Amino acid sequence: MFQVWLRGAILTKNPETGFHYYGSVECQTALGMFYSDPKASNLKKAFHWHKRAQESGSFISEGAIGVMYLYGIGIEENLQLAYHHLTSAAVLGNTYAKGYLAAYYYKRQMYDRAIIVGRELAAVQDYSLLAKSQRCSVEHIKRGVAMGCFYLALCCQYGYSMMKDTSFAKELIVKVRNRSYTLRQDHCSKQTS
Repeated sequence: MFQVWLRGAILTKNPETGFHYYGSVECQTALGMFYSDPKASNLKKAFHWHKRAQESGSFISEGAIGVMYLYGIGIEENLQLAYHHLTSAAVLGNTYAKGYLAAYYYKRQMYDRAIIVGRELAAVQDYSLLAKSQRCSVEHIKRGVAMGCFYLALCCQYGYSMMKDTSFAKELIVKVRNRSYTLRQDHCSKQTS
């Protein structure tokens, strides 16, 4: 209900109504996402709300906290805590966290683990069904899948812990480009140029 209020859909945006819903886990996660958005960027508040939601059982916020620790977003970088939160969220089925877990493994040269996660994510077909079951946006599912495919492609391209297969790597990069604009902009342009 808080997300409906936040978007101004159905309910009129009224701070009193918003605070009524603020104790719910979904609301806390939504506040974390709201403060992560570039338009309302306040990364310390984003971390605060994701942490509260995670402590209340949100595996979506658990994954977000893992990413924040991984890159030092709104909190000091801490790879041990990043790994803890990403694996905890991934075990609960968080696709977004799985994608960043593949990145974590790749950057630490744990290629066999990056490949396992990447293959699992490359097999995902129905994004909207997965988003519905995880109670998150389709964009988060696409981003997680794109991350997994991207790091699997790198392992294929360079032959890390598997046979070198540049044609399959190119197929995966095309998949990544079709799934997430941000990843294409951030990662793929560096790898394919």
